[in-house]
Amino acid sequence: MKDDVGSVSGDGIPIGERIYEEEHVQLIRQIKSKNDYYSILGVEKSCSVEDIRKAYRKLSLKVHPDKNKAPGSEEAFKKVSKAFKCLSDDDSRRQYDQTGLVEEFEYNQQAFFGQNDVFRNAHIYRTRTNGPGGHQREDLGGIGPNLMLLLQLVPFLIIILLAYLPVSEPEYSLQKNYSYEFKKTTEKHGVEFFVKSTEFDENYPLGSSARNDIENNVIKDFEHMLGRYCHMEMQRRQWNRHFPTPHCDRLETFMA
Repeated sequence: MKDDVGSVSGDGIPIGERIYEEEHVQLIRQIKSKNDYYSILGVEKSCSVEDIRKAYRKLSLKVHPDKNKAPGSEEAFKKVSKAFKCLSDDDSRRQYDQTGLVEEFEYNQQAFFGQNDVFRNAHIYRTRTNGPGGHQREDLGGIGPNLMLLLQLVPFLIIILLAYLPVSEPEYSLQKNYSYEFKKTTEKHGVEFFVKSTEFDENYPLGSSARNDIENNVIKDFEHMLGRYCHMEMQRRQWNRHFPTPHCDRLETFMA
């Protein structure tokens, strides 16, 4: 669809000479008219994180300004990216489900971990509750730093605990390294992956349910990897329109 210079869209916005399809215009309008993050991505509230990632990959390819020349595509892409950023994180998604506000969650998280205002406010509250007196305020003033010190030690304690837990190595890797040296290829899509032993085919014969499960996981991991790199490429494209997007191109053909 080619609009003449000086024509006006249905939204009342002047449109220059651009080439795009009517479905592109409808998609942009549909996204811009929505405020709910789930509705923007076209997923149910009970969907999994994987469903959210798939929906974002498909939608971001359709609305990115380099792919979609319709008016408002940049705004729609930012809206889709914002929805994905919120819903792909467990904590921000939980906060959004409860309050509908992701900004409030981000502020509270920054205040809790990046500042000690919370402890100062608690100090003032306790002082007023327990009555005036400088000596009493000095005793309670040490509560904040002690709690902050405890919070700083928690990650180290978790790391120490995890170090003693038994860890099983995966059966495959998408990258070749010293542990995974032997190359294999999935029957579907021809995705390359690497295994640790030449006995892999004996332990997981072709056609067996165990082999099919592994290859399906390989394909899923490969698709997720393309999606992550594509997301970074799209973000960089906002600053440099000539930045190449090989992973997005590969993802588009992979999902076709």
